[in-house]
Amino acid sequence: MEGTILTVIREICSSLRKPSQSGSDVMECLLAGVQQGYLTLEKTPAMLPILREAGVVDAGGRGLLCFFGRICGGISGGKRNCPGGLQGKNKCFRYRQIGSRLVPLAFQYCTEVLLKGSNLDPRT
Repeated sequence: MEGTILTVIREICSSLRKPSQSGSDVMECLLAGVQQGYLTLEKTPAMLPILREAGVVDAGGRGLLCFFGRICGGISGGKRNCPGGLQGKNKCFRYRQIGSRLVPLAFQYCTEVLLKGSNLDPRT
């Protein structure tokens, strides 16, 4: 459905065509994708009535961009977390604005990934 994480990831993928075809490295492509992702995320309330009513952006898309931002930091050795003007948006959401005040979130979402390693030698 438009206005969800699917929209954000679709727009990220579309934005990668130009830098990847022009010979940009992985970091430049990822940064272009994250930047487009944030632009799309800001539009999600206009795409999905329930988000507009709640006054929020899509949570899945926001989490995805946080994840990609951290990947940028890992690839760059901690030198960059996300595109230039978006640094503040990559802080992973410890507060929510209610009316005119910021309220600390008592419970934050946590996503964990478990990767099981195996012998990668195809001969075994």
